[in-house]
Amino acid sequence: MQSSFKFEVLIMYRHYLKLIMKRPLGMRESLLIQTRNEFKRGAKIPRKNIPEVDHFYSTAERKLHELRESNIERVSTFTPRQKK
Repeated sequence: MQSSFKFEVLIMYRHYLKLIMKRPLGMRESLLIQTRNEFKRGAKIPRKNIPEVDHFYSTAERKLHELRESNIERVSTFTPRQKK
């Protein structure tokens, strides 16, 4: 079952790349960087942490749907400050 889930994640990543390549050239780089970083962060989630994996996957699906359905003009990221 895990290998089929990995395959689904790979398919989703490919969908992201295909959609990104349809965007204007100036926007592609930031979208690619953000997508790679998100999937790299998701790859670090322990396999046994099912709720976090499920949350990551559902969030990625939602963002993919938003990317398909909208005309995104700009991409930015928000990183909260860490408490000292």
